[in-house]
Amino acid sequence: VEEQFYLLIAVAVFLAFRKWGPYRKGYMWIAFAGGAASAIWMAILFRFGQLTTEGYAPMGIDPESLPHWAQVFFNMVPGNDMSRLYFGTDTRLQGSLIGVATAFLVNRIDLTKVKQRTFEILAVIGIGGQIFGWLAIQGEGLNWLYTGGFFVWDLIVAAGIIAMMAPRPTRIGAGLSWKPLVWLGGLSYSIYVLHWPVYVWLDGLFSTTMSFVPLVILKLAVTFVVSYLSFRFWENPIRFKGLPTAGKKIAMTVTAVVVAIAFLASTTIGAESGEDVQVDLNLMADGRVPMMMAGDSMPQVMWQHLNGRADKDAGIALWPSTILGCGLGEGDVYLRGQATPRNDECRTWPELYQNNVNQIRPAATILLAFGWDLYDRRFEDAAGNKVDVKVGTPEWNQIYGDTVQQAIDILSSQGGKVIIVTVPCVDLDAPTPQHPTYEEVAEPHRVQAMNDLLRQKVAENPTKATLFDLNALLCPDGSTFQAFAGDTLLSTDGFHFTPEGSQIVWQSMLPTIYATLGIEAVEPSQATTTTAPA
Repeated sequence: VEEQFYLLIAVAVFLAFRKWGPYRKGYMWIAFAGGAASAIWMAILFRFGQLTTEGYAPMGIDPESLPHWAQVFFNMVPGNDMSRLYFGTDTRLQGSLIGVATAFLVNRIDLTKVKQRTFEILAVIGIGGQIFGWLAIQGEGLNWLYTGGFFVWDLIVAAGIIAMMAPRPTRIGAGLSWKPLVWLGGLSYSIYVLHWPVYVWLDGLFSTTMSFVPLVILKLAVTFVVSYLSFRFWENPIRFKGLPTAGKKIAMTVTAVVVAIAFLASTTIGAESGEDVQVDLNLMADGRVPMMMAGDSMPQVMWQHLNGRADKDAGIALWPSTILGCGLGEGDVYLRGQATPRNDECRTWPELYQNNVNQIRPAATILLAFGWDLYDRRFEDAAGNKVDVKVGTPEWNQIYGDTVQQAIDILSSQGGKVIIVTVPCVDLDAPTPQHPTYEEVAEPHRVQAMNDLLRQKVAENPTKATLFDLNALLCPDGSTFQAFAGDTLLSTDGFHFTPEGSQIVWQSMLPTIYATLGIEAVEPSQATTTTAPA
């Protein structure tokens, strides 16, 4: 979104000012209309994604008749993945344009003539609305964000900005004028820009040698120090004195290099000092057992719901190692009878798994990555010929068996065990709110062939792998998906678990986890209460 503003909006405004001047009244309405159009476009693409996932043709257009780039652009890719909507320039431009419209608005009107009561109401809507949103908008069922929710949120933020520009401070504005908050606000942009690289760096060095709370404190401290140095020695000189001269450039560069070297040296020393912490079972410094959940969106969603639950229940710290919308298998994926090119990111799972295993050194990894591999594949042989491979055939058994073996070898390369989870049945008649899959995946022989292969690989790797039969848990008769446990909905779509469903499945997994690790069951009261790292 930031790149959109600097590369598109700023340039467009500059060119408009040069052509027509800065005082045209229509600028505000053009920006607002553009923001509304972006929001409507997001809602349209969201509906396209829903229809495609349900097996329909949006506006009578068969997604499979489109080239892959067009399927992605128009969000006609099955799976209900919101990445296209969330990261798309055209769909998220609404936020930048509402900001531009707000800027033109406050420069067009005389704020001294606006009633103070109006500013007070805007402050409650803007600031109160944001606080309520941060606390209340989370978890499942947020599809409404893509059908106007982001646009409404942009308007709420705009209301808060206008309220804070009142000539006489509002009651809420007076509270926000507390000096520590003002100081923090001055640093906010530096914190926003710099916190992520700091967090990634420190996670890479200390995630397995420091417990959660001390690591968070370290991240915050380093972020504030680096942000202050950037604000003090880079941003302020440029903001108040203009671009630096050659001599100042050299001095500022030297300062930055010294800070970077000191930062790297301190973190490197910390990393080296923690190398001797590892003990039996690769325990973390605080005694928790590190584990990974590897696969696609199914374990990713489950990990998000469990997060601190695993720690409270069993003293286990969970890390995700997932690529959304991707299985392990190579080749183009057959969807509704047409081969669809495989996402390049899907090919990176061996590197991702190996890097995470080397960093985390998990005592065990839960591998649940096989839903997308229920589809037939098209490969290219050594001669460049296209070869179709159907699930369950000897060719598929050989190719996919080698792939699963590769995953087992990587995930166990640091001595940890691999808990392979079977695929639940695909039941299109299950009483779940959604069914984001194609009918061919519901063919019973596909799930049967996959689970038979997984059992075979576990049998071939008795020292590396064990099995958790999720299919038996959720499909007792082999074909009917148990969407509810009593009155509790387990899954929204037959694949992804609800928060409550994740906990129920986790409790069922714990005996297998304990047996795999060779440890006794841990009572919740004996486990630490620290939330597992995000």
